[in-house]
Amino acid sequence: TATYVISNVQSDQDLVINYQQVADKQIVVNYYDGTLLMAQEVMSVNCGSDTTLTLAYPCYSIDHLVVNGESASYSSVGDSAANYSLHNILLDYVMDATFLQKQYNIVVTASEGGSITPAGTSEVLCGDSWNCTITPDEGWYIDYLTVDGEQRAAQNSWSFTSVQANHTLTATFAQYNY
Repeated sequence: TATYVISNVQSDQDLVINYQQVADKQIVVNYYDGTLLMAQEVMSVNCGSDTTLTLAYPCYSIDHLVVNGESASYSSVGDSAANYSLHNILLDYVMDATFLQKQYNIVVTASEGGSITPAGTSEVLCGDSWNCTITPDEGWYIDYLTVDGEQRAAQNSWSFTSVQANHTLTATFAQYNY
């Protein structure tokens, strides 16, 4: 804001004001997995503007946010993203968003007459794959599998690729009749 005073006015005066847009401001968002930098996003916004950033990284959930060196609050969007709003942006911002890789459980059970290896509950990082071997005991065979509640044909192994949810697997065995 500038003030200009015209003194001792004795006739009409023309005043011409030229405005120049203030330079854009820069927002840098660093995405960290603990201390490891995974990605960086750089954007420009108009000086004085407002913006809301959605901070998300596939297979990760936000752990904490630091804005210009200070810990900052954010609003969660589901379990994998966060919104952070900036108002009347007058300076550059550096945001350090630290994320934790999501982890899912694969729960396996076997009926009488065989086993699944690995047994029990396995913790799998989001995006990873998981494999198992299904082995019937002597005198038994794999009757069918139940995967996430759906019955499937018998097979002696199973894989979940690019895991992005919890899963269940049950092997049902039957005894040969002679």
